[in-house]
Amino acid sequence: MEPIDWLRVNVPGFEALCEDERAAIRDFSMLWSLFEGTVLGTRGSTKMLLSLVDKLDSLGAIKISPLRPAIAHFRTRYYSNGAFTAAFDQHLHFRRGDQRGIAELFVSGASSEACSVLKGLLVIIFRLRNNLFHGLKWSYGLQGQLDNFRHANEVLMAVCSMAVSVGLVRY
Repeated sequence: MEPIDWLRVNVPGFEALCEDERAAIRDFSMLWSLFEGTVLGTRGSTKMLLSLVDKLDSLGAIKISPLRPAIAHFRTRYYSNGAFTAAFDQHLHFRRGDQRGIAELFVSGASSEACSVLKGLLVIIFRLRNNLFHGLKWSYGLQGQLDNFRHANEVLMAVCSMAVSVGLVRY
């Protein structure tokens, strides 16, 4: 039996996911693995993410234009009418050391500097990664995650391309 078939038969709610949802999550798993294994040197952490962004910034490699759809999505999802949404407060599951403050500055729009924006995006994507890989997203059957993972995938591809453009990584 193929893993996808096993999941459909055995995991409640998995069958309800459309193919686009399953593909976005599958793609995220592959892209994150590539990103962490190459760009982060197998050391995925908020500390490494922030260091990466500082390095990209110092090399003039940060390009915001390919990130604009993701910026709009995550700001809309996590901040509305002058307040953080329930999705931000309850679903990202920030822990001590997760740099919640950086994510807050980003989603609230309090910081629009390219370096700060990219840091905020990557902190949020790291929370999505941890929540997926450590099982928290299964508590609601992965429902409602299509746009999160599509935009996270866009950001990961863009950051990988930025790293390649300045010679931090080769593929």
